[in-house]
Amino acid sequence: MKIGRLLLAVAAVAASLVVAVAVTPPFPEPGTLIDRPYESIVAILGRPDGGIPDKFVAWSRDRGPLRWDLELYTIESPPVPTSMSDAASRCLWVPSLGIPIRCKMISRAKVVVPSNGSP
Repeated sequence: MKIGRLLLAVAAVAASLVVAVAVTPPFPEPGTLIDRPYESIVAILGRPDGGIPDKFVAWSRDRGPLRWDLELYTIESPPVPTSMSDAASRCLWVPSLGIPIRCKMISRAKVVVPSNGSP
């Protein structure tokens, strides 16, 4: 009976470690990527491995049955080395089901003020 409990405890610890590795983001926080030049982001993450050229670039990292995606939106599409990121999102997915588990997106806001002085 003690061996059964020991095996159960070992299996629980192993499963916890697998989950911890899978849910730990391999990418930086999206807020740290706003207002950074594209070339400095590529220096950290390497060349993008996906995206839609006229909309965004993306990086993906598989973590067992889960996948992390980082999408970067720039003013110029496709981005040039000096492009500044306008928005960034980081999501944890279950690819086989197409279900996002945890996503975070941040974007730069633009405020438009009328120039004629009227409210």
